[in-house]
Amino acid sequence: MRDDDHRRRGSLLEVSEPNTSIPPPGSARRARAVRGKRPAGSGRGIIVMAVALTVLSAAGGIFFIAQQAGTADDLSVESALSAPSASGEFLATNGARSDVETTSSGLQYQILGAGDEAGSPGPTDYVLINYTGRIAGGETFDSGESVPMPLDGVVPGFSEGIQLMSKGARYRFWLPPALGYGESPPPGSPITAETVMEFDVDLIDFITRAQYQALRSQAQD
Repeated sequence: MRDDDHRRRGSLLEVSEPNTSIPPPGSARRARAVRGKRPAGSGRGIIVMAVALTVLSAAGGIFFIAQQAGTADDLSVESALSAPSASGEFLATNGARSDVETTSSGLQYQILGAGDEAGSPGPTDYVLINYTGRIAGGETFDSGESVPMPLDGVVPGFSEGIQLMSKGARYRFWLPPALGYGESPPPGSPITAETVMEFDVDLIDFITRAQYQALRSQAQD
């Protein structure tokens, strides 16, 4: 994936340093344990990630959905639903569906496909994903295939949601405005301070920060 391909996506912003203050996500309404196991670091997904990270590093940076809002522990279901009325009404209706879960932070998610259940990414891990981002129920504003990104450098709701997944899973997330860009949406994008963002995400693979740093070192040799 070329550097200029990422630059054309208005909602993907370059951040020089990841935000390490994002805490682990809150428990889901129907508790779903986030397992602590890590993948062995082998297989096609890791190879793809290694190549992608090498290319992006050589191009001058990794691009990802930037952390701009508050951390997950600053937020609650009540604050999410008391957001501007349009988003609050959507979330209240959507959250009442039997196939949608709501976490303590207000993130809503639907399991579209189960993963291997062998482990989930941690808050500082690097993930390799396919994703499509939409205004809830409407316009697609971003998408990517085999995109590597650090979970401590993305908006809180996106990080929290991916930490619920295991490798091979496909989820749909609905991010209340406070778990997305909050009052600082990307300039020139269709996202506003009232937007509920909807993401379909495939978790291809994930690695620890230590594994990522080892890959960077190998790429620089």
